[in-house]
Order: sequence, then C-alpha cells, then structure tokens
Amino acid sequence: MFRAPHDSRRLRRAFSRLFVRPRRGLRKRAPRAKIDFRMAPFGKTLILLGCVLVAAGLLLTFGNRLPFRTGRLPGDFVWRGKGATIYFPLGTCLVLSILFSLISLLFRRR
Repeated sequence: MFRAPHDSRRLRRAFSRLFVRPRRGLRKRAPRAKIDFRMAPFGKTLILLGCVLVAAGLLLTFGNRLPFRTGRLPGDFVWRGKGATIYFPLGTCLVLSILFSLISLLFRRR
C-alpha cells in the first residue's frame, strides 16, 4: 500500500482547514460572503477623491458668493506688462497650505 509522504499530509491538513466540513447533528449555516480586504484602502481612496471633487465643484459653483475672493487675497502679486501678465498667488498658497495641513492633522492615524 502506498503512503503519502509527511509533507503532503501537512498540505492536506492545511486545505482541510480552508474547507471546514459541518459537524454531524448541527444545522448547516448559510455560506458567508467573502470580502476581499485588499481592496478596502482603494475604496477609501476613491471615496476621498470623490469628496474632494464634490468640494471643488461646490467651490467653483458658489465661489462668487464667498466673502473673500480666492486669487485676490493680500499677498497675491500681479505684474502687468505690455505683452504679458505674471500672476503669483503667494497669499492663496499660504491659506491653502494651512487649510490642507489642518485637514491632514484631523485625518492622521494615531
């Protein structure tokens, strides 16, 4: 009679743990849905990007009604010449940097 080597017994035992047989005398449970947790971070990223797009859309839609004008804050430099205009939004960059830093502090994992 042929006997399986020791390694194949270990493999068979490992596979039997994956496919658990119901015990006799117990009711059979409905199979659980398997969730692939490797895609969970990707889903969260998509939700976050969607929220950012909604916020940007609201800012573009209702931006004229804000009490301040983005791009016209103190510290935004504009040089107008004969053939060109140079615009450097330093004040707006500082405000956005502070805002994004505060948002990242709120969502940072501890």
